[in-house]
Amino acid sequence: MARHARLATALFFSVAFTLPAAGCRSRDAEPLRDPVRLESYDFGGDFSLTAHDGRPFRLSDQRGKVVLLFFGYASCPDVCPTTLSTVKQVEEQLGTRRGQLLTVFVSVDPERDTPPVLKQYVDHFGINVVAATGAKPAIDAIVAQYKAHYAIVPSDSALGYLVEHTSILYLIDQEGRVRYLFRYGDPADFIIEGVTQLLR
Repeated sequence: MARHARLATALFFSVAFTLPAAGCRSRDAEPLRDPVRLESYDFGGDFSLTAHDGRPFRLSDQRGKVVLLFFGYASCPDVCPTTLSTVKQVEEQLGTRRGQLLTVFVSVDPERDTPPVLKQYVDHFGINVVAATGAKPAIDAIVAQYKAHYAIVPSDSALGYLVEHTSILYLIDQEGRVRYLFRYGDPADFIIEGVTQLLR
């Protein structure tokens, strides 16, 4: 019961306050009041984009797998690489079951994040991941669908701009329902609790 209660505190709903990060801003969130009925909240669902290998990607085609969904971008200096490194630790802890988990990285920087750019980026992490991009209207629709957020932030850096974005990991079950949400910085052994609950 204690572990279940602890995991339940990882459920968060997007709200409009900013948690600054070094270089890349992120949006965090507050606890859901009724985690037992998470599936009753009106967010999540299917979408279609282009994968980093240039092929069409549809979330519903991944039914039967547990999915970790994340919004980010390849030029992100801190939040995104840290999160993907944490996902790598989750996969390592899953061992032989790692093939049952798929990470979906949705780019909120479609102007720069072409499929070849995304492929080079995610290949660095060595995880079971699909990085997906598309036209801005399609990205915006998915962001709204998941109650997420992103915004272009001008920067004096060589990048020209950064992207403020939701930093939450959405844990989606084998039937395509969002079941748990994890904050940026949650450790791998915490996330693995939610993943293994769904794998059971």
